[in-house]
Amino acid sequence: MPDIEQRLRDEFALLRQALEVSGPDPARVFARRPLGRFLRRHLVATVLTTIGVVGSSTGLAIALSGTVPHSALPTTTVPPTTTVPPTTTVPPTTTVPPTTTTIPTPTLPPLDLGTLPVPFGYTCSTGLYILAAADQAEGECVPYAYLVGGTASNPDNNTACPVGSSMTMGPVECDNETGIVTPVPPGPNTCSTPGGPCPSSNLPLSSQASVISWSAIAFPTGECPAGYYFGETDGNATCVPYDYVPGGTSASPNDKTACPAGSGLKVVKLTGTLCTQDTEPYDIVAPVPAATTYPSEPQLSATSEPRSGALGNTSIGATATLVGIGSTQTGSLEFDVSEGPYNEGQPASVESVDVSGPGTYAMPNPYRPDRAGTWYVSVTFGFTSGPGSGLEVSGMPSPTNVHPDPDLATTITPS
Repeated sequence: MPDIEQRLRDEFALLRQALEVSGPDPARVFARRPLGRFLRRHLVATVLTTIGVVGSSTGLAIALSGTVPHSALPTTTVPPTTTVPPTTTVPPTTTVPPTTTTIPTPTLPPLDLGTLPVPFGYTCSTGLYILAAADQAEGECVPYAYLVGGTASNPDNNTACPVGSSMTMGPVECDNETGIVTPVPPGPNTCSTPGGPCPSSNLPLSSQASVISWSAIAFPTGECPAGYYFGETDGNATCVPYDYVPGGTSASPNDKTACPAGSGLKVVKLTGTLCTQDTEPYDIVAPVPAATTYPSEPQLSATSEPRSGALGNTSIGATATLVGIGSTQTGSLEFDVSEGPYNEGQPASVESVDVSGPGTYAMPNPYRPDRAGTWYVSVTFGFTSGPGSGLEVSGMPSPTNVHPDPDLATTITPS
């Protein structure tokens, strides 16, 4: 090690002399070819071979100071961070079973509104009067004090509407946002011209004014000829046959609650509603039962009990489960109990049960076999309403039932 230090000292002494001779300009020093050859031959070779440091300036710094400058430390390259995208979870696909919608069609012809009778004999309950005598079907039943001008047989002078209300027509009345207001004699800030808001209608209503709320207003009732019932279209009370009244009446309702395609339900306040055509001649059409949506893939499953038993002590029962049928669909289930093979005789027992909608139904009466062997239950279902064909499950092996249901077979052993 002392020999290496001495050799470095000698080399730097020669370098110092060369710099003093060449002047202070480093560019001129390193541009001179003799100096370049000197450095390549002596300084760089010595440093590289002796201490293994790359670069003459780094070798000089190590030799002179005995320490490694910061810039000479090896650089650690950190690889770029790889960002992993978040995992996207795909929700499972939900399979919606297909459905069949049955829309009933009307079976009765449309009715011309002009040919139907109108109600007659409109009356209000005792103590109340019809507010619009000119069109009693459009009227309201109110106390006498609320009649603008009174009645034809008992007129009064209360023909103006007070401040805070308006006089309207059809019927003629004083009203505001809360209900019907009692009229007052004409005077300042009153209104006696029907048909529009009064100048004083935007003023506060007097605390002394009497008001019947809209929710408390009663309506006059009339009569229809025998065999006709109240209906209404476009605000006109009409007497129509029972089958044309959606929903029937409160005393005799029916399931015809929907208007068929091409018509609309005219809902009004007085006596009822009717289905009328959406285009001219706007005849009244018969309502139909609401459209019913049925699942189009009904399924039947069944099981019998027990799987085995002794002759004379065992009775076979069964239950059947229907799914995928409409809640209003009806039909019947038949439970047959037979001894194999499939082609010998009639079932030993046949039981039926009525079905209304999906659910689990039981065989009404269990069957007690009269001899040992294997007994099989077959269950069939047939529709009486709504779309769908018959269904069957069976434990009986046969050419048409190559995969009999083992849950519908019972082995009876000799007692």
